[in-house]
Amino acid sequence: MNGVLYGVGLGPGDPELMTLKAYRLIAGAEVIAYPTLEGGDSFARSIAADVIDDDAEEVAISVPMSVERGPAQAAYDAGAAQIAERLRGGKDVVVLCEGDPFFYGSFMCGNICTISKTR
Repeated sequence: MNGVLYGVGLGPGDPELMTLKAYRLIAGAEVIAYPTLEGGDSFARSIAADVIDDDAEEVAISVPMSVERGPAQAAYDAGAAQIAERLRGGKDVVVLCEGDPFFYGSFMCGNICTISKTR
């Protein structure tokens, strides 16, 4: 059985403005995935830091900032492969998204949505 993929929007950046549903999904997540600046921190993770369980597995998607699209696409593809592996193993994955996951956000479903039903 495949796991379930959740794209969770974190709102405008203040941890107190996350929705109750986002809080619940993050707090109960087996696996948390999030974008991070190459060699730096993740703004998305910092918003949800106090909610992430110590036992949750974390998948950091290190995205290089470049004018060329290729390096960032390769980073997202590698992250998608890691997430897909967890989903195939039956683990649910929560992907943290700065802002709204479906409107100019950092959540990209792509190939991993073919592996798991998203909610």
